[in-house]
Amino acid sequence: MTPMTAIQAMREVERVGGRLRIAASGNLGVELPDAETPRLVPILRALKPDLLMLLRAGADTSEPCMACGGRYWWRAREGDPWKCGHCEEDPRVGPWRGVTAGDLGARLIVLDPPAGDLPARREWVRTPMGMAEVMAFTPAGDEIFVRLFKPPRGWRPFTWFSGERVIGESEAARERWA
Repeated sequence: MTPMTAIQAMREVERVGGRLRIAASGNLGVELPDAETPRLVPILRALKPDLLMLLRAGADTSEPCMACGGRYWWRAREGDPWKCGHCEEDPRVGPWRGVTAGDLGARLIVLDPPAGDLPARREWVRTPMGMAEVMAFTPAGDEIFVRLFKPPRGWRPFTWFSGERVIGESEAARERWA
């Protein structure tokens, strides 16, 4: 069996629900499920200098990733180690993949609905161009940014609609039964 690299060890710790970090003392902080401790601790001890180097390198987000040279860094929570977005995709990016500055149209956006009568983010809605998923709002709530599920020919899947032209799930249900 080929020995694990530091990057593979970091991914394995994450896969089993553990966490690696630089402790306040400067040492390697390790949180692992009890069942995985006997298997992973010896590997982590052997790779400790490399793991500390990777965690410290990830903390300096001005430096490129040592594995791939990428410069997109992300972390899930404050205090978590920085991760390279090229080596490990940020799960929060998924719905936004493909959105361009042109799609946003130089508008300020907010992710939570600014008014209670607007559909929630990630909710499916009916638009004049078909069904879509809500992604963002203007701060005033007068426009809603959506991802069309089946955009008409020549349309990009990301577009803005006036709040009055977007019908949420609850409104559609009321219309259906009225």
